[in-house]
Amino acid sequence: MNKKISILGAGFCGLAVAWYVKKSAPHLEVTLIDPNGIGNGASGVSAGLLHTFGGMRAKLSRFGREAYREATELLNVAGKDTYQKTGIHRKALSNDQMEEFKKSAKLHDDVHLMEDGIFIESGIVVNTKQYLQNLWRACEAIGVTFTYENTPADYVIYATGASSTKLLPDLPLKLIKGQTLTLKWPEGLAPLKVPLNSKAYLICHGETATLGATFEREFESYEPDIEYAVNYLMPYLEKMYPALMDAEVISCQAGIRVAAPDHLPLVKRLAHGHFVITGMGSKGLLYHAYFAKALCRDILAEQ
Repeated sequence: MNKKISILGAGFCGLAVAWYVKKSAPHLEVTLIDPNGIGNGASGVSAGLLHTFGGMRAKLSRFGREAYREATELLNVAGKDTYQKTGIHRKALSNDQMEEFKKSAKLHDDVHLMEDGIFIESGIVVNTKQYLQNLWRACEAIGVTFTYENTPADYVIYATGASSTKLLPDLPLKLIKGQTLTLKWPEGLAPLKVPLNSKAYLICHGETATLGATFEREFESYEPDIEYAVNYLMPYLEKMYPALMDAEVISCQAGIRVAAPDHLPLVKRLAHGHFVITGMGSKGLLYHAYFAKALCRDILAEQ
């Protein structure tokens, strides 16, 4: 009898693990399980900025090049219509930050110095909802199944994001709430062709724009709080792109991220037949494919 593998969570990590496991071992029965459906957690409200130069100093993220390569390969599995390689404009907020940006530009060929910051040539904007749905269809095409409720399995992989703190309370994880605003793009204002990224980010989608994200370590509700988000994000927008300050706020979205120590994901074997991949923080899009592929090797090695 073929062994059964249940993957709890159908966001970036869960879908990536499902793809790599089923692709590598077609004989295994792989089932994705998520009570909220495909991509309806924090992954689904992610802004979709993919690049490797985060933080105030725009340093290359650990495993950044390898992770970026794996992420773009998985994006192509989902389809080239799920993303655009626009580049990303990172604005410096101080002279000290500008000096750090200059160092990054000297070290990396895809980082170019600008008058007010840097341009990350390799930056990509991903339509995360479409990406997750397309990746699910690719998984389904090779035999992965989906259910809303738990089913018995020989192996269980926890790709549970924020729920990991309840399901696996002994793990050293912290929750962070991130909120974004959808703004109406004003008539007569030329659209931004390149996303802006500073202490906040701004992505133009034509008639609307996404402004995000808050970084809330303490919060009482998982639900959107538009008043809080406006008060938090608008001061950053004023510094980053003041022409949009009077734009109409259409809606607010909230997602709960989970972070692990050392700013790296928590990916490991818990016990025989039980594995976890979580703690992506704000780098879920960058890291999900790279660490899912590594976990897949560990899972198959235990067969």
